[in-house]
Amino acid sequence: QNGFDRVRFDPRGELMVARGGLTAVITKTADPQHEPLARLDHDGKVMDVEWSAHGDFLVSASIDGKVRVWDRAGHLLVALGDGHSAWWRARFSPDDRYIISASANGVQIWELPRFGGSYEQLVRCRQYDLDGTQLRPARRPPDCT
Repeated sequence: QNGFDRVRFDPRGELMVARGGLTAVITKTADPQHEPLARLDHDGKVMDVEWSAHGDFLVSASIDGKVRVWDRAGHLLVALGDGHSAWWRARFSPDDRYIISASANGVQIWELPRFGGSYEQLVRCRQYDLDGTQLRPARRPPDCT
């Protein structure tokens, strides 16, 4: 009805996120009208959005060339990516230490800081290319810190 095509519940069951068009919205699970609490906006179509393992963070992937990390309240913490790759998928690892993202240019793994849950600074990222059915290390992306 609102043009959303994917909905995900947070692991705590309190919130959900719905993806559609240039945005994703966070709503309360118990709200029958699903009034948005926050909007996770991109400059291009949002292709994927997913909760972290404990439901503290969200990651979104977009064709605008950015993978974005948001807190539970919908505040943008960091935008990853070169701005040129159309990102199709993004997921947190089960321990929330990594984000893996996929585009036509390959797969990228972002290693997130271990301190205090802050994503203001990345410590390392790795780029992989698909070679047949195998992932192989590729050059280090220019926006890795």
